[in-house]
Amino acid sequence: PYDRCTAVIDGFGNVGRSAAEGMYEEGIRVIGLSDTSGAIFREAGLDVPEIVEHKLAGKPLADYRAAGVQHIGREALLRTPCTVLATCAVGETVTGDNAGDIQAQVVLECGNAQVTPGADAVLEEREITVIPDLVATPGGVIVDYFERVQNVQSLMWDEYEVNRMMKNLVLKTFDRVWEGALEYGVSLRMAAFVLALDKVCLAKKIRGIFP
Repeated sequence: PYDRCTAVIDGFGNVGRSAAEGMYEEGIRVIGLSDTSGAIFREAGLDVPEIVEHKLAGKPLADYRAAGVQHIGREALLRTPCTVLATCAVGETVTGDNAGDIQAQVVLECGNAQVTPGADAVLEEREITVIPDLVATPGGVIVDYFERVQNVQSLMWDEYEVNRMMKNLVLKTFDRVWEGALEYGVSLRMAAFVLALDKVCLAKKIRGIFP
């Protein structure tokens, strides 16, 4: 059940905010957040809507105050025990140097190349699941495609419908990659690469040589 899950989100920009709001709405307890000013932690869970309003007002997390909220360093946040660690900040957040300290069950790579190859090896050895950027980040590109479809066909979808279709595609992708990882006995990242290459090869075979 989601209410037994906890989440730590490193980086509270647009991507991190979307991740925090989505998890909060699903009932996941968001216990840690960070931005460029620092990080905050509350074991009982943070009030994500209140923090979003705080950030939209142009205030950093370092200025956020609420009962039970602790201000900690970003590295300490990354080491926080949790169900899901979502990396939404800069590249190479989780490296071979700090992967051994990660205490999450799942690392959700919400930005490009935020988990290094060295970290992948350490996390795999420690049996920590990494949902790679190829699987975790396509939402924006999918919605860009939906915008093009609407423009070409003179359609108008509301936000709920766009999010519903996007979520459906992302979950289907995750399921296929998960199945691929089990089928080939590889990590989710390697399974994503294998399936992507397979699609390219199939398309090339069908279409043949083309300009």
